[in-house]
Amino acid sequence: MGQLTQLLAIGGVSFSSNMQMHGGQIITRGDAIFTSNALGKGASIIAGGKIDGTSNMEMMACDERGMEDNLHIDHYRLAE
Repeated sequence: MGQLTQLLAIGGVSFSSNMQMHGGQIITRGDAIFTSNALGKGASIIAGGKIDGTSNMEMMACDERGMEDNLHIDHYRLAE
């Protein structure tokens, strides 16, 4: 995944070895699975299922900017 990328998935996501996230965000309804040597610098992974990673992972906190303003979805409320 590239820098500041957002990935929304109705199902799950699975990445092979050497996945790198730099300020990216994954939101999935299913599982988020990644294998060895994953690197996350400011990564946000939100899964409706399980988050599963294997050996040699390195995950670091988000910078001061945070992720709260990354995703904007128009939504409407219907009332009678």
